[in-house]
Amino acid sequence: MDTHDILLNIYLADDDEADQFLFKEALDEMNVKTRLTVADSGIHLLKLLDETLMLLPDIIFMDINMPIKNGFECLDELKQKEILKDIPVVMLSSSCLPESKDMALKLGASKYICKPNTFDALVREIKDVLTMHGSIKRWLPIFGDKFDLPPIYKV
Repeated sequence: MDTHDILLNIYLADDDEADQFLFKEALDEMNVKTRLTVADSGIHLLKLLDETLMLLPDIIFMDINMPIKNGFECLDELKQKEILKDIPVVMLSSSCLPESKDMALKLGASKYICKPNTFDALVREIKDVLTMHGSIKRWLPIFGDKFDLPPIYKV
């Protein structure tokens, strides 16, 4: 496979359609070659993960405030499953309370992000996460010219 054909497999769990749209637009803005799978609830996310065990995501971005099974409950369940526990999970929330961040990290989240109030800030947050998680050498070829890595990651 040509390195330019590599896709970063990202899952997003968020029940807000506007936030889903902005997340997709942020990925498009970065010119990142991705496969984005969107779940509109924690239950939907867990079902998708159970159905796609052969092609697990490289990273999951998950909202905290979702109906039926919130992000904390979903994260806790996900981290208890042997095959899923090592997938990096980034929690997203409109709540910037330290207690929420502490709970997310205690349950196994890799990072906690307060949902940015501007599109550019969202793009920066996603770029930061994608440069910090996973096999950076494998992900580097998928970024287009718009993606400017911090000096420490340049090869």
